[in-house]
Amino acid sequence: MTSFGEMGLTTTGRLTSDPELRFTTNGTPVASFTVACNPRRWDRESNGYRDGDPSFVPVQVWRDAAEHVAESLRQGDRVIVMGRWAQEHWTDDQGEKRSAWRLTASAVGPDLTFDTWKIHKSARDDVPPDDAWATASPVRPTPADSGAADSGTETAPADSAPAASSKPKTAAKPRTRKTAKSA
Repeated sequence: MTSFGEMGLTTTGRLTSDPELRFTTNGTPVASFTVACNPRRWDRESNGYRDGDPSFVPVQVWRDAAEHVAESLRQGDRVIVMGRWAQEHWTDDQGEKRSAWRLTASAVGPDLTFDTWKIHKSARDDVPPDDAWATASPVRPTPADSGAADSGTETAPADSAPAASSKPKTAAKPRTRKTAKSA
C-alpha cells in the first residue's frame, strides 16, 4: 500500500536470479532481486505475438516477507510485485554522488497466469494459543438461528463470538525468526 503522493507500482515478470537475502546490522532481513518485465504485443502482420524491449526492475523486500521470498522464489519464477518507487542516493568510492531507483515491495506473490503453485502457510507464532479470536470460525447467523425474524433485528448466535474473559489481556509473545544460520 502506498501513501498519498507516493509513486505506487504493480508489475509482473520473471526473476533474473535467485533472491539475495542479507541482514542489516540490527538483524532486519532484506531480500533483493530483479524482475525482468517483457511486454508482448499482438502483431497483425505476423499474426502472432512479438516481444518488446525488456525492462529490469530492481526490488527490495524487508522483514518476514524477505525471508519468505528468499526461501520460496528462484530464478525464472513469474511473480507479481506491488510496492512504491524509492530513489536511493549514495557516494561511490571515487566521491561521486550516485542515485538509482528501486521498487520497495509491500507484497510479492506468484503470478498464476501460466503456472500453478502450492502455498505453505507459515505458523502464526504471534497469537497466544488461548486467543479465541484467532481460532474462531466465522459464523453467518440466519434470522431463524437468532429469533430475529420476530423482532426485525439480527443478533449473532451465542456461539459465534469468543466468550469474554475475566482475565486481563496479555501481550503477545515475541516473534521468533528463522535465519539462514539457525535453519
